[in-house]
Amino acid sequence: MVRKKVFAWACVLSLSWGGCTSVELSDRAVSNARLGHRGTVSELPQDAGSPQKPHASVELAAFEEPADESEPTVTAPLPELLGPEESPNDSADQTAGQPLSLDEVLNSIVRAYPLLEAARQEQWIAYGNVISASGSFDTKAKAGALEAPLGFYETYRHYVGFEQPLYNGMDVFAGYRIGRGFFKPWYKGRETDEGGEFKATINLPLMQDKIIDERRANLGVANIEQAAAQPMIQAELIDYLLAGSVAYWDWVAAGQGVRIARGLLDLANERKVAIQERVDEGDLAEITMTDNQRLIASRRSKLIAAQQKYQLAAVKLSLFLRTPQGEPILPSESALPKDFPAVESIDPSLGHELIQTAWAQRPELASLILKQQSLDVELNQARNMALPELDWYTSVSQDVGDPRKDKGKENKQPLELDTQLLLSVPLQRRKALGKQTSLEAKIAQVRAKEEFTRNKIATQVQMALVSLQADLALIEQSQTNLELAEELQTAEEDRFREGESTIILVNIREQATADARAGVVAARADYFRSRAELEAALGSLPDHVKN
Repeated sequence: MVRKKVFAWACVLSLSWGGCTSVELSDRAVSNARLGHRGTVSELPQDAGSPQKPHASVELAAFEEPADESEPTVTAPLPELLGPEESPNDSADQTAGQPLSLDEVLNSIVRAYPLLEAARQEQWIAYGNVISASGSFDTKAKAGALEAPLGFYETYRHYVGFEQPLYNGMDVFAGYRIGRGFFKPWYKGRETDEGGEFKATINLPLMQDKIIDERRANLGVANIEQAAAQPMIQAELIDYLLAGSVAYWDWVAAGQGVRIARGLLDLANERKVAIQERVDEGDLAEITMTDNQRLIASRRSKLIAAQQKYQLAAVKLSLFLRTPQGEPILPSESALPKDFPAVESIDPSLGHELIQTAWAQRPELASLILKQQSLDVELNQARNMALPELDWYTSVSQDVGDPRKDKGKENKQPLELDTQLLLSVPLQRRKALGKQTSLEAKIAQVRAKEEFTRNKIATQVQMALVSLQADLALIEQSQTNLELAEELQTAEEDRFREGESTIILVNIREQATADARAGVVAARADYFRSRAELEAALGSLPDHVKN
């Protein structure tokens, strides 16, 4: 009897140790998969027991382990205000660094933007949910020792087996048991022959839970949510690319504003010597020199304000421009492009075609479609709950070894087959019907949101096109205004040199030219902002991200 007990508990401990080992290996496998190369998942897996890893196209930048928290994070310091005599147009400044392009900013966002990395974790959250839902189909090892060593009926029973849920709704059990002792007459079935008994059981649902059940519904929803992680990340990425593009063009425009203000100051400084000579010769009144000094002070103040605006724009841009390690980079004036890129006109008749493109590319619509699929799975499960429960049970058992003749036990050697057909019919079915009503309303909500989202996308595309057309017209008129202002300024300067004008009129002409030049900069900046908004409205991504 002692050997039997030792054998039984050895079985239990062996199964427990094996289960712990399998769990440990599973955790290690998930950890290795997370740190390793990620696979692809374009469809819901047919075999939900093997959940697929997050989509490779979602992985917009390689996963990196977080840095050691003990190391302090170093951020770039704010630049000091540039002196009024320093010019970003100097050759030394231009050679100090290459001009920063918009593509570099967008690449930085894709590679190391923190909020995008946070969004990427959604795919791992969904992946973990799929693994968790797949756990409903895990193989279960069962073992036990049931003993009654005291009393008139002294019995000792031990069993071990495995239970496996299948993806077609069937449950299968196979195991081995052994029963020893003196059993009550009505419990003779618990007694086995010397070699014990092998048994296999099948549970097959015929109505409720045949097509779908709670386990398969949860797994289906988890798979759909895993697929929905991709458009969610794409939507976040589009927003960040738009914000980064706007910050870049604001920075370029602010840099051009510094150059315009510095150009005005340079004109007043260059004129200072010539005015002093004419004052000394008696050609100009002393007050002219005083007025020019006032202009220098006024333009120096405007330059400081322009520099402040530029530095604020540079700090904002540093949120999106980062090192591969994710540290912000504060761009310098030497990285400013010399001018805006050339503008391109867009045919407004392409509006309908662009709207169709936006509907096909925008991730919001894909998210809503996947949400409706998820609700459809839940609705099918709710309808399944309203069906009668009709289950067929079949068990096959076989005793082995010599019969227990010493106890008067009959021979149990013949193969035993038991079948059962059980029916359970819910009458009110309120739980199922209430869930159906709720889910049908949620599906109607999603469809209404999808229709509104289509209208919203079409509106965004049309607004971006209208803005682009207006910006193009404004650029043309601003350029004409600048050419006329420069012509008038040149004429006024010639008149001043000939003594036919005053410093006040020259200042007015110079200020008008500067305002016209600032108008061109503002119009071009608005154009490229509108261009970025159109790209976002279309759901377009950079080529390197698509690939």
